[in-house]
Amino acid sequence: VKNIAVNINPDELYEGQENFLINLSNPANATIADGQSLATVLDYDLPSTLSVADLSLNEGNEGTVNAVFTVALSKPSGQAATVSYATANGTASGGSDYTPADGTLSFAPGETSKSIAVAVNGEAVYEVDETFTLTRANPINATIADDQGTATLLNDDALPLVAISDATLNEGLTGTTALDFAVTLSNPSSFQVTVGLETADGTGLAYSDYLPGGEVLVFAPGETSKTFSVQVVGDNSSEADEIFLVNL
Repeated sequence: VKNIAVNINPDELYEGQENFLINLSNPANATIADGQSLATVLDYDLPSTLSVADLSLNEGNEGTVNAVFTVALSKPSGQAATVSYATANGTASGGSDYTPADGTLSFAPGETSKSIAVAVNGEAVYEVDETFTLTRANPINATIADDQGTATLLNDDALPLVAISDATLNEGLTGTTALDFAVTLSNPSSFQVTVGLETADGTGLAYSDYLPGGEVLVFAPGETSKTFSVQVVGDNSSEADEIFLVNL
């Protein structure tokens, strides 16, 4: 009996069971009954683990920007690895806030990092920060350490500014005529916006030149324009142009 020693090179790659052969040839003073031996190299390395990092970004006011998720393997693998992924709504809604995405991510042997880009829709609406997630499942030749990454869409829009326009009309000779003031928001809001209005005398006087009043205007989420009306009293007096005020 003789032994043949073959050195096995250790590594930390997850690669599964491997084989190599030892072949006998050219016997002298003997014959070969079984000329081939199969050596099996067992792999004791664990599969790499998959993780995905959370991220945050400004959504912008128009067009799209990409939320880029980074999916990483904990160490290189000797085998190709795959994992499926899909986005899911948090407080952000697919279709309006971002474009839903799904698919399969593939790592070639030795690769440890991949990126998934999800399109985020820009808008000029004042709102709270919103989130959506990227969930992964069905790994092959890898395990999942963290199955969900969260994208936070940061609100980069200012609180709306409220403005009221000036208005002019002929007062008429009798009765009353409505004078409309346009009240506008500089940009939409995802919240309900309220603002109080109240008339005040200028050179025009309450009751003799206009009917005083006040109101709380309510802008529903998304609304940017409202009208406030004041009744102007007509007369046939010869007088200079007169003004009154509407204060926010």
